[in-house]
Amino acid sequence: MSGYLIVDIETADLEFEDQEVQRYLLEKNIIPALHPYFSRIAAIGVKPAGKDAIILHGDEEVEILTEFWRLVKSNQMAKIVTFNGYGFDIPYINARSVLNGISPGTGINLNKWNMGRSNHFDIMQAMSMTGNFKWVSLEMTARVLDVPVPEDSIPSADMPKLFKEGDWASIVKHNKHDLEMTEAIYLKIKDMF
Repeated sequence: MSGYLIVDIETADLEFEDQEVQRYLLEKNIIPALHPYFSRIAAIGVKPAGKDAIILHGDEEVEILTEFWRLVKSNQMAKIVTFNGYGFDIPYINARSVLNGISPGTGINLNKWNMGRSNHFDIMQAMSMTGNFKWVSLEMTARVLDVPVPEDSIPSADMPKLFKEGDWASIVKHNKHDLEMTEAIYLKIKDMF
């Protein structure tokens, strides 16, 4: 693989007036922002190796997804690097693409058992020794590995509220911080896997 692309997403709840959908969410205790049926992509951050982050964001999810797949296709030889990308980011992007009538582009590997030989490296999977240890957040992983965590970081839990308020500057800032921490962690551990 030549180079890498760090990928991270931010999601926001969809509003449903359908009483059955609302009842289902409550009954099943589903957190909307964590399920692609009940939320959408507010931002996808892509950071090519050593370059500035590209944050695709806005109200037009189809445009965000179309541009994301264009970026991935134009960097086909790059390894996709994520933090929990096997368990969240990439399946979520794939599902939202299908729900928006967009064919998920290039096949980003989702088989965690084949990660070492694939086009997708998931830091969380690697550091949990493929699920043998409990999930740890990106920020905590950064702290344990002595990777700087921005003092003015914005919690992920605030993303749905920020989306409703249209606070794109804060969403972009949060996404950029996550991309930078993910890249710093990747560069610190990549030669050990």
